[in-house]
Amino acid sequence: MVSLTFSKSIVDRLKKNMATALKLSNICLYRLTQALLWFSECMRIKEIARLM
Repeated sequence: MVSLTFSKSIVDRLKKNMATALKLSNICLYRLTQALLWFSECMRIKEIARLM
């Protein structure tokens, strides 16, 4: 099993990117960023996939 963690600065950057994606109506970037944020919150990949 591989473990992956996100630093606070990465999470902050992802949140900024998500806001930018929303402003630009870039749905692909928004969804990718949301998925990474959920993953950083320890949401299971199966659940993220279901929501996407």
